[in-house]
Amino acid sequence: MRVGALAVLEQVAAQADSPESRVALAAARAEVAVARAEVAAGLARDEAERFASNAGGGR
Repeated sequence: MRVGALAVLEQVAAQADSPESRVALAAARAEVAVARAEVAAGLARDEAERFASNAGGGR
């Protein structure tokens, strides 16, 4: 949900054209990138835990 809200902020900031809005756009893009990285890390962690819990017993 956080990524979606930040993506909306990014779109709004992209529509304005001033130095301040460019800074806001860059900040919003950075926040979106961080949020996406956090989601990806969580998915990778979940997959690693799932793999570890099945190690040796999956066959």
